[in-house]
Amino acid sequence: SVILGAMTLNLCQSSSALARSRYFSPTLRSFLADFGPALAVGLVSALSAMPAARLLADVPRLALPPVGAVSLGRPLLLPLLSLPVKFRLLAAFPAFFLAILFFLDQNITVRTVCSPDNKLKPRATYHLDLLVLGMLTAATSVCGLPWMCAATVESINHIRSMTDYATPLKSPPIGNSTRPSAAWRTWLKREFDAADRDGSGALT
Repeated sequence: SVILGAMTLNLCQSSSALARSRYFSPTLRSFLADFGPALAVGLVSALSAMPAARLLADVPRLALPPVGAVSLGRPLLLPLLSLPVKFRLLAAFPAFFLAILFFLDQNITVRTVCSPDNKLKPRATYHLDLLVLGMLTAATSVCGLPWMCAATVESINHIRSMTDYATPLKSPPIGNSTRPSAAWRTWLKREFDAADRDGSGALT
């Protein structure tokens, strides 16, 4: 398992570093940098499941039930009403701070993702996110499952992976025809406007 973990870490770091390398095309580099960690986990998991890998070492695996059920054998819904009242009152104290933590985590993530730099127009989705988060938290709590919340790092990486970057125009575009293209006229107008703002009256 240590070797598999080291392989996964090496593949994740190598795929993330491809964005700043000269190998492959820009599209492929961007894809591998964004989705490389997930692909690395899937690749190493597939390699560990091969018969040749099982002959070298027996990697412990999670035992899954044959049907949709909890692995401990307990019922899916927790019998909350069977607890004494004093324990339910004691559980309300940390639940209050947990609700504050969920709200702050969700708020920080939404404010970061929906910043003006990303040029998004979320409209009323922030309130919808809080509603869905509350419903998921309530459902996972009564079932004894892990809670769901907005992860800041993963959300920012999702925005970065879905962003298209364009290089700004540095030189005048020259078309193949003798008639000036629309891009050439736009560039020339912008240069004249910049010269007028500088007060020089001439292009630099």
